Amino acid sequence: MDHQRIGVDLMGAIQQALLGVGGAAAAWRTAFDWTASVVGNNTGWNTYTMRYVINTTALAGSGSKVKITLKGGSTVGIVVDKCYVQIAAASGDAYDFDTTPVAVLFGGSASVSMAAGVNTTSDEVTLAFDGTRKLVISVHFSGSSNLRTFEGEPGSAYVTGNYVAGDSAATVNASTGQASTVARAISKLEIYG
Repeated sequence: MDHQRIGVDLMGAIQQALLGVGGAAAAWRTAFDWTASVVGNNTGWNTYTMRYVINTTALAGSGSKVKITLKGGSTVGIVVDKCYVQIAAASGDAYDFDTTPVAVLFGGSASVSMAAGVNTTSDEVTLAFDGTRKLVISVHFSGSSNLRTFEGEPGSAYVTGNYVAGDSAATVNASTGQASTVARAISKLEIYG
């Protein structure tokens, strides 16, 4: 057995993993960051599912992992019992998933409660995407939940919302809901790639 050759091959594989495709080092980048913004309260989100569609302009390329930060209103927080992410479907509604979505966990748990104005970042979620299609993030709220009110946050034009009563957080082809351009639970999206 050629131990020296195996060592060289292993080092090459490690370098390739660290450098990523094309020799550029993979790193975390921020698609948008509204974590400093705590503006108003949009009330009554208990038992609703909100889907956020993230435009390709905000994604700014491909990635292999994401981290999602959520934040409640200025006087009442949010209670999340399910959160998912997936590439948007190539056809159908803009807020449909392409395939079965990936669960987003917070400290290893599907559910998380946040006090008013507190940012909570998810665990890393493995999701490979090439940046040519939008991402969809769905959040189902339980318990008393207030969302922040949209106030012209930078890059907000690249994120649209759609909500429906009930739990359809993991549904691939979601029911038609109501458009929302004012209510925000998502406050930051980070992409690795």
